[in-house]
Amino acid sequence: MGVVPIKDVLVYCYFNKHGLVQKLLQGLKYGDQPGIGEVLGNRYGTELALSGFQDAFDVIVPVPIHRKRRQERGYNQSEYFARGLSKPLHVQVNTEDFVKAKHIDSLTKKSKVNRIVSVKEVFSVLREDSFRGKRVLLVDDVLTTGSTLMACAEQLEKTNPHSISIATIGGLK
Repeated sequence: MGVVPIKDVLVYCYFNKHGLVQKLLQGLKYGDQPGIGEVLGNRYGTELALSGFQDAFDVIVPVPIHRKRRQERGYNQSEYFARGLSKPLHVQVNTEDFVKAKHIDSLTKKSKVNRIVSVKEVFSVLREDSFRGKRVLLVDDVLTTGSTLMACAEQLEKTNPHSISIATIGGLK
């Protein structure tokens, strides 16, 4: 993977294995509780707005999941987080113009190297003008190795955005 300039990396909560935040993330992702993402996004969005990020972004882009995974799970957990962020930040969420074009197995049990290889070229921009010149906030549920977010950022960078920032609900301590 190449080098992509990231303006801001914003992580709402750091977590330890088996802690409360990890349980919330598991409920969001695997427990059919998408509302957790929206509530946490709304709370974090409010904190970001009060911390000077009120006018920092033009578009929020959740990390997409493949249509097969969406069919299995019923929703994209990152999209719910993005919806929550969008309200207090007053920024539109774009779920149409950036997709996961290739289905891959879950990354949860893969090494960092295997994660990087697995996500290479699986994301695709459908409409470049949706991101060109924009301040993009790319959001995901959790930041572990960063391989998924960087693969997304690489594709978005090709559209010549003004900047790319990242926000996640959780990050490993």
